[in-house]
Amino acid sequence: MISPLPKPSRIFVPKPVPRPVYGPKVQRLPKRGSMTIAIGMMCNGGAIVAADCLFVTLDGSKTRGRKVCMANAPHIAFAIAQSSEDSNAAEGLVREISSKLGNPATVGWQLFEAAIKSKMTEWHAAYGSLTPPTTQLIIGAAIPNQGTRLYFCQPPFTALQKTGGYVSAGSGAAVADTLFNLLFTPAFKTQHIQVVLREISYLMYRAKGIEGNAWCGGPTDAIYLDTQTSRTEWIYGNDFKSAEEASFQLDLILNTASTAALSQSNQWFDENVKSVGGVIRQCERLRETVFHDLHGRILGEK
Repeated sequence: MISPLPKPSRIFVPKPVPRPVYGPKVQRLPKRGSMTIAIGMMCNGGAIVAADCLFVTLDGSKTRGRKVCMANAPHIAFAIAQSSEDSNAAEGLVREISSKLGNPATVGWQLFEAAIKSKMTEWHAAYGSLTPPTTQLIIGAAIPNQGTRLYFCQPPFTALQKTGGYVSAGSGAAVADTLFNLLFTPAFKTQHIQVVLREISYLMYRAKGIEGNAWCGGPTDAIYLDTQTSRTEWIYGNDFKSAEEASFQLDLILNTASTAALSQSNQWFDENVKSVGGVIRQCERLRETVFHDLHGRILGEK
């Protein structure tokens, strides 16, 4: 009898182990950096608060946005420019301060300063054991019948009035401070607003032109605080653009003057000295720009 063929033995074949499917790697959103150049200057009749508009994230991408804001209330008008490693956090702080200053209970400079310090202290304390982002604010304010002031503010509790009529913040401040102290007389009580705006334009031009500085750039946003009306208003941005584009002429004048001053006492000295006045007259673009508000009114004209 022929026996049937044996059944084949069962061979164990392991099931393939499925490869894990990984979702996109969870990453923290990069902070929106806004280390900037912000400048506040007093002038005859009020003050100006200005800042560039360039934002640079940690991944190197660049966007534009406003780093200045303003508010008008019956008891106060104010403008705030912010410079921070994290503009979102700084914006939250600015909103808290603005809400506090908008309260009629904060009438008067003493209560004004106390309101700023209290909000900065709360904001700083909220980070607990974490290190808050480095944040600086320039705040200008006009209070009816009490004048106009500029402040440099930094959490947790620095709110310093800048009685010299000039203040700066951000990564471009070192350049702006050096040039301001070297070139411009801080006679803010008598200087016409158009002159001060040209000075700010030159400082902006130089701060934005720092080689290798990725943190300052883009158009300039600026706000004028009028002491007489205790109101704030935006300054027309294209006027700043024109003034900054013409600011190279001041470099030309400074170069010509330094060359003349350091010349040898020979036949070329007198010629170099004479050339300085001619260069100043030829650099008309510096004086051609006239600054307006958004309604087309020339600032400083009654």
